[in-house]
Parts: sequence; structure tokens; C-alpha cells
Amino acid sequence: MSWSKELAGALRQRVTGAAGGTAVLMYHAVEYADGVNESEDYTVSATLFQRHLLALERVGATSLPLIRALAGGAWPAQETEGDSPDGPQVLLTFDDGFESVLTEAAERLGDAGFGAVVFITTDKIGTRGYLTPEQVKVLLGMGIVVGAHGKTHTYLTDLSLAALRNELETSRKVLEDLVGYPVTWMSAPGGRVDARVLSEARRAGFNTFFGSRPGLVSPLSDQAQWPLPRFSITQKTDPSRLERLVCGRTRALLSEQARFEALAVPKRVLGNAGYDAARKLVLDAVRHRRKGSE
Repeated sequence: MSWSKELAGALRQRVTGAAGGTAVLMYHAVEYADGVNESEDYTVSATLFQRHLLALERVGATSLPLIRALAGGAWPAQETEGDSPDGPQVLLTFDDGFESVLTEAAERLGDAGFGAVVFITTDKIGTRGYLTPEQVKVLLGMGIVVGAHGKTHTYLTDLSLAALRNELETSRKVLEDLVGYPVTWMSAPGGRVDARVLSEARRAGFNTFFGSRPGLVSPLSDQAQWPLPRFSITQKTDPSRLERLVCGRTRALLSEQARFEALAVPKRVLGNAGYDAARKLVLDAVRHRRKGSE
């Protein structure tokens, strides 16, 4: 059995705490870099990231056994020191493949005893602000597992069938050539997913697929329940809120789900391109107002 299948199985195991589910946290970059990061909201500061890790430790959260995952598909034989089945289980993920996963996050994760998955957009590898091939290999030795995030970061639902298959298959092959083991985990760019995308992802060989709808991963989750949920973690996520999400507090979960559904309305009405254009106008206006007040 490959490491990815074992890890997928670990996600589906019944665990105590967090209402029997696993909280998957979706980060992007750590520390904002003008001209690289899409927006400051989806970037957490290194200080806040450290506070998040401390919050996870406070509630006794433990990482799925990713520490020291090795190239070649090796699976760690023993649990990380301090791992316990009594607290909530968490999985930290980072979308896009920003360089800051290595420069700001990886060492902090290791110190706190957490592994993580970085979902990489392959056309971004080696470009400004993104991981280089050498840096990806360094991450492997630090307990970070690599997954796919598409080839170009184009919304998969917008693509023709031929383009969709190229996006999925090429990104997987590039990453497998780089890391030397099967890459069977993927997250959807922008969380845009439909039945066709999921069917083609299975066809391309992915056995675990994440979206961005908030929620806990059920112990019984399987491919029929794709995409698996994640909580979007931003600069606005304070540590106390993170604690409530990880521990499965009902009000916190419902609040996240309500916000997600509210944002889904303009996405459906405007379409992906229209929504992104409107969002950019709002973000530019906010950024201009901030600069004007400095």
C-alpha cells in the first residue's frame, strides 16, 4: 500500500475529539510579498502563524502522521513524539506552492510537531515567490508532503475536456518526476469543482481530492463524498476562532458554512471571471484606502 493510500485511510479513521472528524486547514502564503501574493487576506503573517500553532497545541491537537514522510513513498513506522488519539486531529495544507512554505512555515511546523501537505501549481515552480525544484526537495526532508494544485491554476470547471485532462495529468507527472513517488492528492484551484472535474481527477489517478467548502472530514469520507472539506485560514482567523473550528464547535462551523454559501451566490451569478473581476476591484479599493491612511 502506498503512503498516499495509508494517509487517505488515516483521514477516514474514527478518531475521538472534534466530533469524530478531522479539521483540514487551508493556508496559502506566510508573509505577504507585493506582486507575488494574490491578496493580503489569504496570507497570514509569520507571527499569526506561530500563534495558530500555539493554539493547536493548547487544545491538544495532533497532526496526522506525516512527519518525516520520505521521497519514494516510505511511511513512518512510528508516530511522532507527542501524538495522541485523545485530542482533535488536524491536517495543515498550503495551496499554490509559495516559497514562504519553506522560508517561514516549515521550521515552525517541525518545532511544533506538525506535518503538512503543500499543493503545488506546477507552472509556478521556480518563478518569483514560488518554490524552486531544489526547495521542494528540501521540504520533503522536513516532513512536508507534496500534492497537486493544477498546472496553471486555471479554474478546472472553466476548461474544455482536453484542457482539463492536460491540467490534471501534466501537473501530476511533473510533480512525480520531481519528488520520485506517486502524487495522488490534489486540491482544486479556487475550490471550483463539479462532477466532471471529480470524474476526470479519478481518471487521472488522484485518490484524495480537496475543495474549499468548510467542514470536518468525516471518518467515513470516501471518493463518493469528494471534494473533502477544508477551513480557509486567513489573516482574519484569530487563534481563538481556530481553536473552535478544530474542536468542532457548532456555532463556529455554522458560521464558516454560512459565509461560504453567501459567497457562492455572486460566484454563480457573475461566473468565475465576473466574480474575480469584482473581487479585484474591491481588494484594490481596500488596498488604496489603507495606503491613503498610512
